[in-house]
Amino acid sequence: MRGGPEYHAEGLGRVGRVEGGAAGGFWRKEVLPEVAVRTGLGHTASTQQLPTNGLIIPRLPLVCSNGLKTPKAESWKDIITHWLVGDPNRGLKMPLKDWPQGWYQGPNRKLAMQYQNRAVVAREFINHYQSDEALFLAAYPEAKRGHTPLLAAVNKARAARGERVRRNK
Repeated sequence: MRGGPEYHAEGLGRVGRVEGGAAGGFWRKEVLPEVAVRTGLGHTASTQQLPTNGLIIPRLPLVCSNGLKTPKAESWKDIITHWLVGDPNRGLKMPLKDWPQGWYQGPNRKLAMQYQNRAVVAREFINHYQSDEALFLAAYPEAKRGHTPLLAAVNKARAARGERVRRNK
């Protein structure tokens, strides 16, 4: 393809090139297995491969077959299920706990934060609360508001116990 700089869309691969310059160009779509981060007008900072092997961690809240989302209050249970059993119907063929590091590092590092956030919640439930739902929910009423407030509460509790060390920015 000839023309201006290429632009990329998260999760879609290379989607096109601006023809006629960055400011007044138009998109021409082509799908290739790579993703780049656009940093400003006409600048592409880096290119990285999409996760290999069709790796996927389902987004939360889950979307049902009828198009409706599951209640946010149930997201924490989906995290535990994804950690312990997986979710083959949504593309998670192997439980997250069994993933080798290479599946969420290196070229697959786009999955690292999602993987780690799920691991934090699942390990808190399994290891700290011995998979006791009543104790877990009593300690973390934030679970009723969804997985994001729950993760924040778990991280706060872990920091209070000295189990979480924040990196300097």
